[in-house]
Amino acid sequence: AESNGARLAGVLAQAEQAAAERDPDRGLELLRSTSPPPWLAPRFRELRGRLEAVLREVDAEPPGLDLPATLKLEYNKNKPFVLVVRITDDHAVKEATLHLRVKDAGEFKALPLRRTQASEWSAEITTALHENKAVELYVVATDHSGHTGQLGSPQQPLVLKKKWGIFGR
Repeated sequence: AESNGARLAGVLAQAEQAAAERDPDRGLELLRSTSPPPWLAPRFRELRGRLEAVLREVDAEPPGLDLPATLKLEYNKNKPFVLVVRITDDHAVKEATLHLRVKDAGEFKALPLRRTQASEWSAEITTALHENKAVELYVVATDHSGHTGQLGSPQQPLVLKKKWGIFGR
């Protein structure tokens, strides 16, 4: 029991330090990794509340999304297209999802975007997905507090078009 008590004290000390350093994700993760005994539960609850308050302060805004100025929403026939989206947040982006469908066709499909640089996320739209037709798409990004930001929407999607060459199609 002595070593468990020392371990719990260490977890509390590290979580306290995370709160002081305004790193709520690390502190909350430490608390989630431990089940305190009943006599320590109030301290864990109080510290979790403080860390959640710090998280609300440092992560007040939803993610912002935009396309790089150099990106044109055009692809070459029978070629994949790499969509790059710049996503920023006041704390940290947790995940981003691309929703797409061939124009006016059924339901949107969801594809996860991968972080490729600090604030750039990308997804490859393969030929099988775009079928050499116009594609409607929108992107949703979520931060660790559950705020979401969007680029486009199901009602007003962005449109990825096939590039027309000098010989027509």
